[in-house]
Amino acid sequence: MNWSEYFNKKETLENGPAVFANRVAVSVLDGGVKITFLEQTDPTSVSKFRNAVFLSLRDAVELKKLLNRMLAGENKTDVDP
Repeated sequence: MNWSEYFNKKETLENGPAVFANRVAVSVLDGGVKITFLEQTDPTSVSKFRNAVFLSLRDAVELKKLLNRMLAGENKTDVDP
């Protein structure tokens, strides 16, 4: 089984915890973007780091396309076939 076949399995997408985040910061870097997820419990509190990922520019563009389709209701799946 190759990586894309493994990733496309539904149980793979549902494994592991989901970390709550209500703030997102994006930094454009050489060769890609860093997306940082934070949590802020109230307007006066300091945001707490929750997770970060680095995506190549190509992968960031694909994520943008996927999110646009999903938010527009065009694609109800978790992954792009």
